Amino acid sequence: MNWQKILGLTILFFLFALLQKSFLAIFSIFGAVPNLTFIVFFLIIFSDKKQKNYQIVLWSFVAGFFLDIFLHSHVGPEIIALAVIGFLLKIARVLLRNDKDEGGVWRFATLFIIIWLIYKILIMIYLRFIDPLQTPIIFNLQFIVEIFYNFAVASATLKILSYEKKV
Repeated sequence: MNWQKILGLTILFFLFALLQKSFLAIFSIFGAVPNLTFIVFFLIIFSDKKQKNYQIVLWSFVAGFFLDIFLHSHVGPEIIALAVIGFLLKIARVLLRNDKDEGGVWRFATLFIIIWLIYKILIMIYLRFIDPLQTPIIFNLQFIVEIFYNFAVASATLKILSYEKKV
């Protein structure tokens, strides 16, 4: 891994976290906004078969740091949640390894939705411990819309990236 990739992805994570907090609020559906930073993080871990542990920690720290700055009043919940998610995703990829790539779309969909649920639950639990009065654990319509909204954006992004690799 070279310094240009680290710098490029750091800038990308920063821009996506900034976009998520500002511009993407216009595209809110029932209060749900696509989390581009999480989606890029997920796609990096999901698509790189030779992901090293230190890379997962690095991307978790960088992406989580920017999400914490723009979404929370303190640093920590996103970094920890993304680190856990990164290692769970790496373990899931090893367990689901299939050279023929049968059911790739369904595997991606299932994995993304499960990982997203775990991510959101980890964030809610962490924030609940930090400030019990301010952070209720809620599973409502916005939560469901958020899952499918982010899944749609992640699927479209994966499709675009896989198309560009073929060309």
